[in-house]
Order: sequence, then C-alpha cells, then structure tokens
Amino acid sequence: MIKKILAALIFSLNLTAQSQTVPTGKRLKEVNPNILIGATLQTGMVDTKNILFADSTIQTVFKREFNLGQTTCYPAWHTWIGFKTYDFKAFNQTVNWFVSNHIPVVAHLLAGPDNYYPQWYKNATYAKAELDTILIDFIRSAILSNNNSEKVDYWNVVNESIWHNGHYYNSNDKDLRCKLQELGMEIDRSGLTGEAKVHDMHPVYIRKAFEYARKYTNKKLELRDYGAEFWGTTKSKAFYQLVKHLLNSGTPLDAVGLQGHFDLSKTNDWSKLKQTIQEYKKLGLEVYISELDFADKLKIWTPEKAEQQKEQYKLMMQAFVEGGVKWVSFWGVRDNCNRSWLFDQSPLLFGYNFNPKPAYYGVQEGLNITHGKSLFN
Repeated sequence: MIKKILAALIFSLNLTAQSQTVPTGKRLKEVNPNILIGATLQTGMVDTKNILFADSTIQTVFKREFNLGQTTCYPAWHTWIGFKTYDFKAFNQTVNWFVSNHIPVVAHLLAGPDNYYPQWYKNATYAKAELDTILIDFIRSAILSNNNSEKVDYWNVVNESIWHNGHYYNSNDKDLRCKLQELGMEIDRSGLTGEAKVHDMHPVYIRKAFEYARKYTNKKLELRDYGAEFWGTTKSKAFYQLVKHLLNSGTPLDAVGLQGHFDLSKTNDWSKLKQTIQEYKKLGLEVYISELDFADKLKIWTPEKAEQQKEQYKLMMQAFVEGGVKWVSFWGVRDNCNRSWLFDQSPLLFGYNFNPKPAYYGVQEGLNITHGKSLFN
C-alpha cells in the first residue's frame, strides 16, 4: 500500500514538474462541428474573486481549446450583498471576456436551493408575496445587468430542485432547505402514470422562475440537475416527470442540463446516459452536459488510473455525441483550481500546470465518433 502511495505521489510530482505543453491533434473545439465544447470559469469564489484573471495562462488555454464559456452568478458568492442589492461585477467581467473573444456564454444559476444563497437570506422569514418579489428581482437584475439579456446565450434558470433520492427539498429540514418552495406547490400535469410518476405535486417557484426569465430574455432557458444522467433511476424519473409537467403547463423551457459529475471508482452504463439524452430530445428540448468532471474519490492517482479515466471519458463522449447533446461544459479547466470542489481528485483534462492529461486524448477520440464511425476516416 505504501509503495502504491509513493508511486502515485511521484507520478503526480512528475506531472507538476513538466513544462506546459500544447496537446497534439485537433483542438477540442475543432474535433466535432456538431457539438460545442466548453468549460466553467467560476466567479465570486472565496480563494479568488474571478478565476479567469487569477492566472493569464487560463485565458490562453481557454481560447485555444474551447468554443463555449460558462460562468457563475451564485447569490451566495459575494453577489447578493443585501436585500435586493447585488454585485455582478465579477460575473459581468467574465461574460464580457467571453463575448470579446466570440465565445457563446452560459450563465449559472438564477434560482435553486438555499445552499446557493447567502446566510442572511437563509435566516430571514418572508411572506409569500415578498418571497415572490425577491425571486423575480434577482432574475431581472442578473439578466438586465451588463446587457446580459443579449450577451448570455444560455441561462440555467433553476438548478438542483430535486434531492438525490428523487424528493423535492424539505423546507422543514435545515440541511435540505429550499426557501423558494414556500411559494407553494402545484398539481402534477406531466400525464405520467404508474412507476413513471414519482410526485403528485411540484414546487411553483420552478415554473415561475422560467416565466420571469422569459420576460427579460429570448435566449435559451435551461433546467439543470445532478444524478439524473442514467435512465431508469428514481432521480431520473423525478426529473423527467418535472420536465413533462413544466412543458404541459406551458412553461418556456428550452433545454435540460445534466450536470455530469462522475466517480472513477464506479461502473457506468453509458447506453443509459445516451437513452436519457434521446428521451429529452423526443420532447423537442436541447440537452446540455453542464458540469462535467470524472473524479478519483480515493485521491490516489496513478498512471493506471489516468488511462482508466481516458477510456471512460472516451466512452462517455461517444454517448454524448451519438445521443445528440448540444454542448458539453467541463467543470473547470484544470485540476485543483477550486479548493471547495474535488480537490486532489484529478477530475479534469488538464493538470494544475495546464499540461494535457491522457483524459484529454480520450475526449478527442470520443468526439471523433458519430453514429459509431470516425468523422475523419
């Protein structure tokens, strides 16, 4: 065991010691013209207000590799600084950088559970009417700030409305709170029955958030969640039912986002992911893979794990391409740039020094497939 740990440490140090290299082959954004490939540059983080400007190298790599950019406007991250008072400076800086470099923009998020909100909001008590004005005010302010109604191409309107077990957040449980659910519940209109029907009621705020967002922008509006990637699980059934309910209620929903946070130690049936994509496309919706990473939860990185990650990224990307996703956004550009998420778990395509990992070439290979055939052979 000690030998394995030392080997992993030496392997990691060797990766860090290398000078930055440009990957061989086509750039990720050039491999497959049918899919946009992007990454997320978070804003308002504790350790760096704007990751885009923390290291100029990230700008070079981003422009070289990606043709889609996602950034964050979480209320909790120095954005919602007081009652109906906002600081969108860092968010808008990143949006403007994407626009200046002719990169389509994704904004994440406009509404969600309490963990995305500041503590003072979570501690407060609001009447239903006041809570409704809070919801619409943040949505309006984020969209209209900086002319983002035109600059942002994709808005993640509601994120993580469903808990991992398929249930909606419980307003009586401090660890599972979603204050916005106090706006009430509405009867299910999905039309689903039997095992396909998980819920009899759905939170009103979800529909309202989309209706409010549509008042201020005509760009794509997305519903996003985690753990709904593989068709047939309870969470995937609950998410699909919610989507059907929203569409049958006349909600202006354009797309669904599957987050795509995967664990290298688990075996995945990528055909079930492909099926999930296709089921939403049958509803006339676009499908996005919105927060992609593939982590080593054991934090013991080895050359063997690097090759395993490469192969799994390849198979995953094939499922994305064959399923017909519109775009994929990795949850960051390089490993260990965010201490609050998957630190030391090697989840991304570039090491901390921006050198490409084997996973980069797995994504290249996966993107080079369409309907089971290579695009360029």
